[in-house]
Amino acid sequence: MDLFNCDPSVHSYNAIMNILVEHGYYEQAHKVYMRMKDRGVCSDVCTYTVGIKAFCRTRRSSAALRLLKNMHFMGKNGEKKLEEQERKEFEHSGQSPHA
Repeated sequence: MDLFNCDPSVHSYNAIMNILVEHGYYEQAHKVYMRMKDRGVCSDVCTYTVGIKAFCRTRRSSAALRLLKNMHFMGKNGEKKLEEQERKEFEHSGQSPHA
């Protein structure tokens, strides 16, 4: 996080990854995610939402669905938020969420 001059929290990592995904820098977003994991920062529902968005925008719907299905530990509220984001991203990308 030295490069971005901010604290290494899940919130700052999520913000940076989201900006990268929004501008199509998917590989760089993945590198930031791996750095976050290496530094022991735990993912949250927003982290997974950014991941799902990246998978949908790169037409990797099966990976997005797999990520969503692995979210059982987030609880129902987390799953509902992810399902809504997934639906929006599939609509945005023109894919079917049942592919």
